[in-house]
Amino acid sequence: MTVELRRSTRCSSAPKSVGSLSADGRSQQLETSESRPERSFGRARQPCTSSSIKGPMADGRTSTSTLLDPRVFDVASVFDTFGVGIYCLDREARFTYMNPAGQALLGWPAEELLGEYAHDLIHHSRPDGSPLPREECAFYQAVRRGATRRELDDIFWRRDGCALPVVYTLAPLHADGQHAGAIVMFADESERRRDAELLRISTAQQAALAELGLRALGAGALQDLLDHAGASVAKQLDVEFSEVLELVDEEHGVQLVAGVGWRTGTVGAAHVGLDSDSQAGFALACDQPVIVKDWRAETRFQAPPLLSEHEVVSGAVVVIHGRDRPWGTEPWGVVGAHTRLPRTFTAEDIAFLQAVANTLALAIERGEAEQDLRQRNTEMTELAEQVSRLADERRRVMADTLDAEDRTREQISQLLHDEVLQSLLSARQDLAAARAQQNRRATDGAVARASDAVVQAIAELRNAVAALHPVTLAQGGLAAAVRATAEIYARRGGFEVTLDIASDTGGVRDQLIVSLARELLRNAAEHAQASHVTVTLHRTADEVVVEVADDGRGMDPGRPEEALARGHVGLASIAMRVEACGGRCHLTTRPGEGTRVQLALPAEEASSPAARPTT
Repeated sequence: MTVELRRSTRCSSAPKSVGSLSADGRSQQLETSESRPERSFGRARQPCTSSSIKGPMADGRTSTSTLLDPRVFDVASVFDTFGVGIYCLDREARFTYMNPAGQALLGWPAEELLGEYAHDLIHHSRPDGSPLPREECAFYQAVRRGATRRELDDIFWRRDGCALPVVYTLAPLHADGQHAGAIVMFADESERRRDAELLRISTAQQAALAELGLRALGAGALQDLLDHAGASVAKQLDVEFSEVLELVDEEHGVQLVAGVGWRTGTVGAAHVGLDSDSQAGFALACDQPVIVKDWRAETRFQAPPLLSEHEVVSGAVVVIHGRDRPWGTEPWGVVGAHTRLPRTFTAEDIAFLQAVANTLALAIERGEAEQDLRQRNTEMTELAEQVSRLADERRRVMADTLDAEDRTREQISQLLHDEVLQSLLSARQDLAAARAQQNRRATDGAVARASDAVVQAIAELRNAVAALHPVTLAQGGLAAAVRATAEIYARRGGFEVTLDIASDTGGVRDQLIVSLARELLRNAAEHAQASHVTVTLHRTADEVVVEVADDGRGMDPGRPEEALARGHVGLASIAMRVEACGGRCHLTTRPGEGTRVQLALPAEEASSPAARPTT
């Protein structure tokens, strides 16, 4: 038996309070006219005096309510107020009722629906547009069998041919205990699905940006990062073409260095001009994203050959910024997306492109900074090597100079000893003989003065010879040579000298030690104004230490470094000679507190005392 749902017009008759259904099964009081004319909502049907509607409630459960009489409860007037779509079908799945919300969602007026098969009008095809036969349609079969069905992901086809994503619940209708049809409640899922799709796209884009960021922080090549960025743009924005253009110069414009969808050989070879007639040039000039909805209607600039040859219709590009300079930020290039069909790029699309551009900009800036750092490190390494070579050369020259100085001193000493000093000794003997042979009174005074002068000259020459090449060192060893040198400069400087020389300090560096001690004692004699000087020599496990300390006027702590930096003779000469043999020099001084110089020379095997001459 077919159930007819009726819409009634109000009469002037007094309302009557009657019992009626409620969703939870409890009774409630409704008002209805005692008599009202009936108007069919569809094709003429035999009125039911008693029927039941078994269908879905608000909480999803299925319950049964009884209509004792059409006058008791006007079902259609209630369904008309619902904000979701509701329609009823007979056993053959033909429309018998649809509320206004359902008509609005599907675009069908009720008069065109009623009596028509629902499958043929709103459920005839699958989501991909392929036909859906009735025998394969689960919706149709559920109506025919009187089954309940709930679907969260389906489509109803609108009158304009567009698919409407819906969620629906289908429940059977019964009349006098017999299956009479079905009632369907459905809601538009377009907005929810659109939000879900936007969320999916946003999540995928965020994941892609995260992966791009990790690659940017890695040690991979920049070209690999650019290639990945181009592939990511094409995939996430679902476009046929993506591009990364690098700014070359004004003559060559920008070069396509990475991208997806271009013909073989295009990436790495194609160039786009920088004039305002190109999209890339326009974007670089205004430093803003530039969107083209349809190149066929674009008037700001023309499509470059790169795009026109690939039949591009729509596109969007954003600027990739370079490093910050004192005069501003230099652009590095652009990143873009293009399609062969008209497309409106959304704010979310541009935000994704901008995020990709920003990530690339940071990676490029980091790469350039690292390149600069590597270049500076290389330059510093080369400079350090040059300094090392110069230091080695300096030490070699210093060693050669010291050797030459020692040889020269030895030659001069030998010359003075063998020639001049011997001549003076012979002259002294001649004067002595003459003094004995001549008239004692006439010649005694002159000869005596000449003899004294010769004796004084001999003493000075001996001191000079000892200073140039201490014969005492060869004859008496290190301690005797240092003692002799100290006595000479003590007389010259007018100070007392104390010697503390360990017996194990002698060795192959004896001549250098005597030379250093002589230089320090000479400085004390000429500059210190000291009353007492101490000379100490001792040996550690791997060093021979020479120390000369005085109680003179001292100097400002900064003057020794200044003297060494200026290369003054004295301390500078001492420091260079010590460093030339791998030693170290330490000076302590303060005005009014004297000066202490400590020299540490690498220890070498001491020469055997038996090997030294004793006479």
